Amino acid sequence: MDFTHFTAQKDDDGRRLDKIIRKLLADGDLSGLYKSIRKGLIKVDGKKSSPDAKIQEGADISVASFLLTKMQETENTLSEKNSQLENSDLVVFRNKDLLLLNKPYDSLVQPASNNNGAIVLSQLVEEDFNISHKGTSLSFKPGPLHRLDRQTSGLLAFSQSLKGARWFSEEIQQHSVKKIYIGIAQGKIQEKQRWSDFIEREQNTETRFHTVKADSQKTDSSKNANTTVQPLAYGLYENIDVTLAEFLIETGRTHQIRAQSALHGHPLLGDTAYGGRKTKPDEQNLYLHAYELRFPQNNALEMPEKINAFISTKFKKMLTKTLIKWDGNLIL
Repeated sequence: MDFTHFTAQKDDDGRRLDKIIRKLLADGDLSGLYKSIRKGLIKVDGKKSSPDAKIQEGADISVASFLLTKMQETENTLSEKNSQLENSDLVVFRNKDLLLLNKPYDSLVQPASNNNGAIVLSQLVEEDFNISHKGTSLSFKPGPLHRLDRQTSGLLAFSQSLKGARWFSEEIQQHSVKKIYIGIAQGKIQEKQRWSDFIEREQNTETRFHTVKADSQKTDSSKNANTTVQPLAYGLYENIDVTLAEFLIETGRTHQIRAQSALHGHPLLGDTAYGGRKTKPDEQNLYLHAYELRFPQNNALEMPEKINAFISTKFKKMLTKTLIKWDGNLIL
């Protein structure tokens, strides 16, 4: 029988055999995969193995060639394609461990039940990785390391290695990576404030879009949410005061900035889900942008201390329309 051989790479070390094979045979059913391992159609270092066997870097994984038809078809297709991310305006920073994109307004981080033609960034990143990192890992799949709402733009981090994924996740949990947003809020935020509230998901909703509820009092199901807000500049939209504000989030709750802004009397402009004034059809429904990530000094991934993602043309137009003059500098 003819076998195709694969060598386990660094990001495969310590992973179960079935997890690695599931990527190689992505179109096969799970029961068929386990059956192939039991029959010896998939071997490790020339010997039969078990699905839960832990694979070491450098191990030889041999797969009966007839099982790989779909994989070969996929590879042939990829070899004829160019990455849509290569040389695009979406890429802000890339090294061997992390990829940072400037997420456009009205794009998706991951596929939804109805994409409505929106860009799905996780699909672009996975395709790019499969083209540019062919042979670097059998099992690793890049993915988003945090989330942004569909109508929120700005910096979004994707893993490019297992090391990168683990490091970023640990630093986020330890609050060592700082996430700073800018947004247009209604009313005049007169001075720097620290909002410390509690957020819980709304239980009753008639749509697939889920809102959250922010409150100053804790309930059994709510979680703390801390945000520092600093006004940057002031303007007017349709005769109402608006503030370009900087938001430093200390916690990463769903819709945290949107819900807390509404609770404190400054809903984001256009954010009708949280009491904001409706914008015009040719304008964005929300002006919130993940502007900057700050990383610890001398970090393990050699990341710069800060990375920025600049605002879109539509965001700039709204600043001009509201007569907000901002020099692009943050304060916090």
